[in-house]
This record gives sequence, structure tokens and C-alpha cells, in this order.
Amino acid sequence: MDTVNPTKRARLIQRRSEITVTLRHVEREQQDIEAKQQSMDPMARARRLVLLRDLSDWYSREFKQLDRLLRRVDQKRYRVCMACRAPIAAELLKIFPAAKFCANCQNFRKEL
Repeated sequence: MDTVNPTKRARLIQRRSEITVTLRHVEREQQDIEAKQQSMDPMARARRLVLLRDLSDWYSREFKQLDRLLRRVDQKRYRVCMACRAPIAAELLKIFPAAKFCANCQNFRKEL
């Protein structure tokens, strides 16, 4: 029940690698924009830096989610609710692969 197809695991690892490359690119872009302080319009520069910071935050969160998901896969806890240990529905995992809770437990958590 809690095993993952090796192809899917490989795709998760590939996505994590892609995010790593993207984060490096965003960081280089940020450094480039910061170095152009004198030659850029201040408003355009500020907006560009905000955009790059937001992109960096977005990809960093995705990277962390993938790391947590891969740990759960390696510990054979993927597809198992962390609260009640019931199986997580395949439909839910298709929508949200990083789901840690079954629908019942997730609804209960929202009500708290």
C-alpha cells in the first residue's frame, strides 16, 4: 500500500533537480539586478527584485515539499495518513501528491 512506483520516485527526484537549477538561476538574476543599481530605473529594479524574491520563495517551498515527500516515500509512509494511519485516497493524491492526511483528518484539522 505504501510503496511508490520507481518511475514516479525518479520524477520527484528529477523535479527536485530542476528546482535546484531554477533557484540558482533566480539567485544569479538577483545578483545581476542588485549590481545594476546605477543603470536601472529604481522602480523597475525594485519590482524585478520583488518578483525574483517571490519566485525564490515559491521554488524553495516546492523544494521543501518534495524533500518531505521523498522522505515519506523512503520511510514507506507515503499514501498513509499521518494522523490515523488510514490509506489516503488515490484521488486525493492525484490532486495533491504531498498530502499527509486523509480527507477525514484534513477536514477535522480545518475545523479546529
